Amino acid sequence: MSVCKGIVEEAIGRGITDADFDKLGKSFDARVDALRAENPGLGYNDAVSRASKEYIEAGELKNIIQKRNALKNAARKLEGFDYLSKTWADDPGTGLKALLVGVQSEKRGSRSSIGNDQDAITEQYTGGLIADVSKTEGGLDMLVSGDIDDDLARVLWEMSSDGDVSGFSKAAQDIGGAIRKWQEYARVQANEAGAWIGKAKGYITSTFHDTTRIAKNMDGWMESATANFDLARMASEMEVDISEMPDILAGIWRNFADGVHLKLPQPGKTVAKGVKGIGRKLSHDRVIHFKDADAWTRYNTDFGAGNMREAVMYGLRRQGQATAMMNTLGPSYEATFDGIVEDTLRAMKDRREDPSKIAKFAGDARSHKRLYLSHLDGSLDIPGNDAFATAAGNIRAVQGMASLGGMTLSSVSDTATIALGAKYNGLNGLEMIGKGIGNLFGSVPGPEKLELYADLGMALTSLSGKLAHGRFTPGDDARGMLGAIQQKFFTLTLQNRWTDSFRESIAEAMSANLARRAGDAFDKLPDRLQTTMGLYGIDADKWDIFRQVPVDEIEGTRFISPKMMEELPDAPFEGYLTARDLKPTPARIRDLRGEMQRQFRAYFSDQNQYMLLTPDAGTLGMMKQGTQKGTGIGEAVRFIMQFKSFPLAFTQKIIGRELKQGGIVGVSQMIALTMVAGYASSVLKDLAKGKVPRDPTDWRTAVAALQQGGGLGLYGDVLFSQILDRRFGDAAAQLLGPTFSDIFGSQGLAGLTARAAQGEDFGPAALRFVQGNTPFLNLFYTKMAMDYLVFYRIQEWMNPGSLSRMEAEMQERTGQQYIAPPSQTVN
Repeated sequence: MSVCKGIVEEAIGRGITDADFDKLGKSFDARVDALRAENPGLGYNDAVSRASKEYIEAGELKNIIQKRNALKNAARKLEGFDYLSKTWADDPGTGLKALLVGVQSEKRGSRSSIGNDQDAITEQYTGGLIADVSKTEGGLDMLVSGDIDDDLARVLWEMSSDGDVSGFSKAAQDIGGAIRKWQEYARVQANEAGAWIGKAKGYITSTFHDTTRIAKNMDGWMESATANFDLARMASEMEVDISEMPDILAGIWRNFADGVHLKLPQPGKTVAKGVKGIGRKLSHDRVIHFKDADAWTRYNTDFGAGNMREAVMYGLRRQGQATAMMNTLGPSYEATFDGIVEDTLRAMKDRREDPSKIAKFAGDARSHKRLYLSHLDGSLDIPGNDAFATAAGNIRAVQGMASLGGMTLSSVSDTATIALGAKYNGLNGLEMIGKGIGNLFGSVPGPEKLELYADLGMALTSLSGKLAHGRFTPGDDARGMLGAIQQKFFTLTLQNRWTDSFRESIAEAMSANLARRAGDAFDKLPDRLQTTMGLYGIDADKWDIFRQVPVDEIEGTRFISPKMMEELPDAPFEGYLTARDLKPTPARIRDLRGEMQRQFRAYFSDQNQYMLLTPDAGTLGMMKQGTQKGTGIGEAVRFIMQFKSFPLAFTQKIIGRELKQGGIVGVSQMIALTMVAGYASSVLKDLAKGKVPRDPTDWRTAVAALQQGGGLGLYGDVLFSQILDRRFGDAAAQLLGPTFSDIFGSQGLAGLTARAAQGEDFGPAALRFVQGNTPFLNLFYTKMAMDYLVFYRIQEWMNPGSLSRMEAEMQERTGQQYIAPPSQTVN
């Protein structure tokens, strides 16, 4: 069966165990012998290939996959139940949340969650691709620009069809090879977790089907599908007559228009035949076949991502998210989740626990499923009304650009969270901050560094094309021209550069730190580092294995990373399993190696996102409140929560950690550090506006600094000034989101209308409103020049004396003055 096993593994990945093959072996060998007897000239390898094809077509392998996935689901359910029963017996509801998105606790595994695994895996995939593409001179620029998209599609098509790519440019071959490498890696990882994804002839990449464009143009989509899809091949694989394809296409259009494809699927809720659940759906994503590479390009331009880079990134991210879900909950993730809840409730009742505790867990389970599981599987991002969702998202995108021109100055408060996080990882916070500031003025890291970052679960924002606004708002997906403008805006704010510089510094410091400590036993590590690693399920025995891995030396510094565990022999893993009375089979060794890689990668990724504070799945799930995109309540919630991801993340992650782990000393340090960082941020903001910085001895300045550095971020200055000025209505409007404030606030449309109705001069206020809602006018390094050269002059012309009154009002409210008073400079 050795040849057969190789062929089957080539078809479906490495997810079939030796035992499964042994059971299949006798009948398979008999079929090979029969084929050769029927045709004496048939070679052994040809007979094996023909038999394998017959078994695939006959569904024998599907039966094996079904059995394997049933076992995986059962195992994941047992593991989840065991985790809640043993680690979280006192509070299983919190344990269930920990399993999904992680919680703040010192309990082992409390940060080893699906959400953190999704972040680490998707960043590994996209970061790894970026590193490999960067090895080609100008490769990243070519991929981002789309200049060679047509050739890339053709190269990938030929690669999947064993065709000749020698006629294409070396750049297209190299970049195509990098894409295919990571697609294959993601495919194998998904198959090991429970998917069933074969190698498809003519496969280019997972196609992103744009719900907006598809929903509003059924005729156009049907015409494109008929012209570009290989309908004969699709009909053959679906086992239907070609005459049925128009009806099938209509059904596919309906699914795409409804956004069903955006969610990681549920068992029994997909048109795919065979194995159900997430694993089967990942395979079913390849049911649509194209006539050739150019047909794929035409469809992708009209109804897909529009370019190769976004299509490839979409495919890798989706596969990574699905793999992370299966790693914890198995292929039938919702059924497994429900099973864990049911088994836990049954056990609690059998133990005759307090009915109120049982009721609390049942309520927690319903809430966590609605808030967090629905966020993780994409359910909440399926638009109820696509046109409404698109319009609302575009409004928020413009609002974001209009409001975030000074976001990099607000990010100075990151220095406080970096310093706070350093103590939990045995690191020097000042050293990391200094290195991050130095990186701001450095060049883009080379391929070796990029590979290291990817393996540590980090892809550089400026290179991956991700928008920096993900740190501040629930990530509306602005596409087309608006998406391109938005991406350019966040580059011009320098936020991408700031984020990348400090993420680089943190990643390198964490990796080098563990490399330096590789000679120390677990109990010799700093106590807080031991606790932090334990949050990801890393115990003393796993550390003893990890510290044996070879280290990389890059630019004179030694680094340690999860991928190097592939270089370790089986012996350390065998010892770990034997010590736990488990037979060290090849499958268990492979699973343990993969589990440890995920745990260390989650440690590096999640702690990086603590220090350079980034909202996690728990924060984003809380922000969406279980509401669906494109519905009235869903969009209202998203408008209200705009810009609040950062303060929520600070509350949940930083304050929560200090209360749970730091105690009174930790809380005191947090207050001191955030106040200093907040004051530094406010000074830079004042200088960028031409103002004299606030008096540090004024109590109002201290409170404002604490608010600025302590998570209110973008809202700190606005809310504080409004409350002090007794403008409680404006403060309340701001809390309901910038769009609500711009409509109903005293400085918004309602206020302007009221002034006009009362005959008041509303010209200067209208000017400020337009200025405050126009993207690109608020970039922190150009705003002061625009104010003095243009807007102050227009304001004084429209309302003589208004600048003097503005200066007096600011003096009374904050005690500040302008460095160069506008009223004097415009005359």
